[in-house]
Amino acid sequence: MKKYVWIIGLLLSLPVLGNTSFEWYEGKGWAMSRINIFDKTYEVRGLNETWVKKFNLIFEGIDVREIPVAASPLAFRFHETVLFSIPGTGQVYQFQKDKKAFVRLDKTFFRGYNFHALQYVKHDTLFSLGGEGFWRSNSILSFFDFKNKEWEEIKTTGESPPGLLNFSAGLNSDGSKVLAIEAFQQGNYQVPQLGIYELDLLTHIWRKKGDLDFYTFKKLGHSTANFNMLGDLMFFSDPQFGYYADAATNQVYKYVGSKKLFFLIESQLFQRGNMLFSIHLDKNDPKGLLKLDSMSMSELGENSQLIGEFYSKNTVLGQFDYPVFIMSLLLFVSIFINIKLVFKRKKNFIDSSVISMPLGGQAFINLFKAHGPNYLVGTEEISALLGCEKKAFDTQRQYRAQFIISMNQYLFNKYFVEDAIYRQNSKEDKRFIQYCLKQEVYEIIKNSN
Repeated sequence: MKKYVWIIGLLLSLPVLGNTSFEWYEGKGWAMSRINIFDKTYEVRGLNETWVKKFNLIFEGIDVREIPVAASPLAFRFHETVLFSIPGTGQVYQFQKDKKAFVRLDKTFFRGYNFHALQYVKHDTLFSLGGEGFWRSNSILSFFDFKNKEWEEIKTTGESPPGLLNFSAGLNSDGSKVLAIEAFQQGNYQVPQLGIYELDLLTHIWRKKGDLDFYTFKKLGHSTANFNMLGDLMFFSDPQFGYYADAATNQVYKYVGSKKLFFLIESQLFQRGNMLFSIHLDKNDPKGLLKLDSMSMSELGENSQLIGEFYSKNTVLGQFDYPVFIMSLLLFVSIFINIKLVFKRKKNFIDSSVISMPLGGQAFINLFKAHGPNYLVGTEEISALLGCEKKAFDTQRQYRAQFIISMNQYLFNKYFVEDAIYRQNSKEDKRFIQYCLKQEVYEIIKNSN
C-alpha cells in the first residue's frame, strides 16, 4: 500500500463523490466504498458495478439532520480508518471498519467561514487552509484538535495570499509545501494578475513566488486559474484540456499526444506512483459507462509542448519582506530585553518588571479574587471582558485564543508557572469549555493589588 501515492487535488486526500455522499476509492483497484447514511450500512462497488451492502454500521454521536443536505465531504486515509471532513461546517467523522462504526469526532457548532478550504492530513493531524465565507476568502491555517474536538488556528508569517481556495491550491509530492494561486476577490473577475504563493509547512512561512499574467492565461481558453495538483505538476481544470504547469521550473506545457480523451473537461485525474489515471464517461458506450485510461509521467513529458513561462518572478527587492524584517528585529530586541529580565527576576521574583498584562487581563484576575480559586470562567464571559461579544463567533474565538496565549505568557514571565490558565469541559454540558486558574497562581495574586 505504501508504494501508492494518492494525490487527488491534494496529498493523501481521497475524493468523496456526490453531494453529501461519504464515498471514496478503496484499495489498489478502482473499487469504491461508501457510508450509506440513510440505511446506516457500509457498501462497496467495482467500476461500473452496482452497490453491494457489506455490513450494518453503528452510528456514534451522529445526528444525520446536522449533515448538510448538499455538501462535498473530503475523505482521508488515517491509519486503519477513514476521516471525513465537511468544509464550511467544521464537522469531522471517522469510519472505523474494524469496529463497524461511523463516529462523529468534533463538537463544532459554528459553521460558515471555510467553505472550499484546502484540507489534508500530515503527521497524523488534519489541517485546513484557506476557504471562503461571509463574502470573502482567507488564508487561515488551522488544525483539528482530536483531544478537545475543536479546530484551532496556527499562526503563519511572511507574505500570505489575500485568500485561497482548494480549487487553486495543493500540496507538492513530498507534502512539505503548499502551492497556491490567490483566489479572486469577491466580484472582481477582471484582475490583470494573480499572485503565486508557497507555504512552507515546517516553518509556516509564506513566500510570494511571482505573478501570473491572467489576461495571457485566459487567451489559452481558461476561465479561472483552478488546478488539480498531481505530484509536482498543476493540471489546469477550468476547463480541463491538457494544459499543466511545473512551478519548480516555471514552465507551462500542453499535452499534444494521441490520447485526446484523457483530459476531457469532466475527467477525474489521479496519480498512483509514476502513473496518471483518468476516469470519464465513455461517450461511445450507449450505457454511459465509466472508462479508465492511464498514462505514465514519462509518456506525458514526451508528448507535451512547451507553451512558455508560467509566472513572472519577483525581483530581489520585491522578495525582501520589510514587515518580516521589522518584526524579526523587534523580536530580537524583545528577546534581549527578556534575557535581562530573567536575571533580574532571580534577584526579585515577585516584584520584577515584566511584559505588560494584556487588555482585559486584570478584569480576568479580579474574577478569581472575587469568587475564589475554583471559579470557572465561560467563553461568553471572556468575550465580554474583551469587548468582542458582538463580533462574529469565529472572530470571538480568535480573540479569546490570543488572550489566553498572551495571559499565559504574562503569568509565566512573572511567576514561572506554565499554562497558568487551562481549560476543561463544563460539568453541566461537556460540549462547552470553561477556563480555570492554577491554585499556585491564585495564592500569589489573591492579595496583590
